[in-house]
Amino acid sequence: SRAATISALLDYSQSISRLAAPADFAAATAGALSTLADGRPAIVYRASAPGTFVLDACSGISREAVRPATAPAGVVKDADLRAWLADMERRNEFARLAHAQPPASASYVSPIVVSGALAGACVVLDSVGSVFPPSLRAILEKFMHQVRVSAENIATAETLRNLSIRDGLTGLYNHRYFQKRMLEEVARAKRYKHELSVIFVDIDRFKQFNDTHGHPRGDELLRGVASLVRGSGRVSDVNVRGGLEVVGKPAPSSRDSDVVARYGGEEFGVILVETAFDGAMIRGERLRAAVEAAEFASEESG
Repeated sequence: SRAATISALLDYSQSISRLAAPADFAAATAGALSTLADGRPAIVYRASAPGTFVLDACSGISREAVRPATAPAGVVKDADLRAWLADMERRNEFARLAHAQPPASASYVSPIVVSGALAGACVVLDSVGSVFPPSLRAILEKFMHQVRVSAENIATAETLRNLSIRDGLTGLYNHRYFQKRMLEEVARAKRYKHELSVIFVDIDRFKQFNDTHGHPRGDELLRGVASLVRGSGRVSDVNVRGGLEVVGKPAPSSRDSDVVARYGGEEFGVILVETAFDGAMIRGERLRAAVEAAEFASEESG
């Protein structure tokens, strides 16, 4: 009914405004869709790569029952992907990808578009007839308008947040965010008795390099070193509680839990969460060796 639709929109808007993190958006959306569709299974897919949609959240169906959706080879442009989603709905392919109980016989599919790009899709399954109820489709279409507006707002807020905590030149976290996280991680380490290590990196004779080659070349050098600091490798060969446990080739990037920042000027800092001294030494030596072996090419030198 109209009253139920308005109520669902208000509840959804209020829940979105209280989100603690953008990741909660998908769960709130799936729950609202299922509620609005009288308990029918609802799935929110996220575009993880061109032509690949993976489960982000669901309601009324278990996560284990939902499989990813992959477009045919060559279907990567937004217009082609939207046409493919529409075709998937017509052929009821999403119902086959999701093993709902009772089995779904029809589905509603609607894309999530952020800044003009396809970011995901919402799917609602129906097990009553071979055609998705037109009256419910009309209600969901109105609701999806609010979903898209909310997705745009969250993306904008996240962009602004990133601008406030990222260094504009290197893309690493900035000094303010580093200090904030340092206080948080020290408190957490004390509370849970975890190991915590910090690496500081300073580029020797950087001022001399800047004076000799100019600031543009200096900026290129900072970006190059920042890339090495960021990608100096997960400490996968270190027992985070202390001691060594060599397990093979390290991963090519930092752990998600590590905080990598441009501390200021030519200085960088890395907070290694739950990492003992031995692990920090391995990470530091790996970074030192990477910088020593690197050749920092510029547009002038090629």
